[in-house]
Amino acid sequence: MSFDTKIKVILLDGLEPWQELNVTAFLMSGIAQSGEITGEPYEDADGVRYLPMSQQPIVILTADSEKLKEVMQKATARGMEVAIYTKELFTTFNDEDNRAAVKRFKTDELDLAGIAIRGLRNQLDRITKGLETGPPSRAEVRFYTISRFYLPVVFLFRMPPNAHTAADSIKMIQRAVWRLSPVFGLFESGFAVVPVAGITAFSTYPH
Repeated sequence: MSFDTKIKVILLDGLEPWQELNVTAFLMSGIAQSGEITGEPYEDADGVRYLPMSQQPIVILTADSEKLKEVMQKATARGMEVAIYTKELFTTFNDEDNRAAVKRFKTDELDLAGIAIRGLRNQLDRITKGLETGPPSRAEVRFYTISRFYLPVVFLFRMPPNAHTAADSIKMIQRAVWRLSPVFGLFESGFAVVPVAGITAFSTYPH
């Protein structure tokens, strides 16, 4: 099925995973009000009915703060339908407070955590050209020290979407590292999980 319009959600770089989900959910509830988005209700083989969902694909992108504002201003100037989520909404707990938190700021002062846009396909593609498909991947960074050479190294592991797979992958590489320990005096000194982009394998380099 072909549509004249497109839906894109653009999230601020660096949000926590729970924030990415929260912002996306609220933004799409706004886009759902723009008309003719939802299809027919779902129904399983037992005849149990479920709520309808968007008929159109939804593209998720990421951008820094300045680019997020720029895209929002271009979208509103072109008359596109826009939903916004500002950082203040992470600390409010009802719709009235949410709207009051947005009302306090002028358009160019809004501290955006994300926006969702529904607009004509070509126009929306033009104003979002160059944005990263997101949210960015996450990687687990483990810090090691080779005591024999006093050489710190870092192993950067891509975290697959499946947490079980991620844990297995890291354990497998750790076992290989531990086998080298007697030779190089290698020991782990810490780890962290960080957002990264374009990491497809682990690598080592001086830290």
